[in-house]
Amino acid sequence: MISNINKTFDNAIMVIKHFDTTQLDEELDYFGLNKSKRQIFSLLADHITHYRGQMLVYLRLKRTRSS
Repeated sequence: MISNINKTFDNAIMVIKHFDTTQLDEELDYFGLNKSKRQIFSLLADHITHYRGQMLVYLRLKRTRSS
């Protein structure tokens, strides 16, 4: 699981590093709502934070049960 997450984070970092920041205010259809790319990056950060927390809980429970 950690290996897959590391690969996903590495891919996300590469996308962000190569993103043209002049496009941040461009809007896209985001599940039926108009959102700027800036807003989508912010939502992505919240999404990552949420699921990182979920993973930590899962891994701690798994370690506790296997001890």
